Amino acid sequence: MIFSRSNLKSIIVYGMVGGTAFVIDLGTLVFLRDVARWVLPVATACALIAGLVASYLMQRFFTFRQSKVSWHSLWKYALLVTFNWGATLLIIHLVESTGINYVFGKVVATAAITIWNYFIYRFWIFRGGAGAAAATPYLDGQAR
Repeated sequence: MIFSRSNLKSIIVYGMVGGTAFVIDLGTLVFLRDVARWVLPVATACALIAGLVASYLMQRFFTFRQSKVSWHSLWKYALLVTFNWGATLLIIHLVESTGINYVFGKVVATAAITIWNYFIYRFWIFRGGAGAAAATPYLDGQAR
């Protein structure tokens, strides 16, 4: 069951890591857009990259406890990043084009991506191999 007590631990760690990456991403976006006066698509792309780097490193080391680089999971992550990048740009553009502040669009994009990313990480990127085995303490309730 996905919402079992043991899975709840991984969801909490995932949320804390994601929240930290979101602060880095949104902070960078607001700084680049409002302080540095960069155009929105460039500021969004740069902020997303900062957030993705932070997210990948923290998810790898804290959530899934994977210390070695797995090329198998890395190409999957790169594919997911590409999809998420496009989804983020599209959502922010659509929200801003309706006259709503781009920050709201960023929040909407991040919420959607956060939900689908947990399941993609859990069942596709870190499934099998070192990543899934390293996540075992969180996902099956066994302490390491």
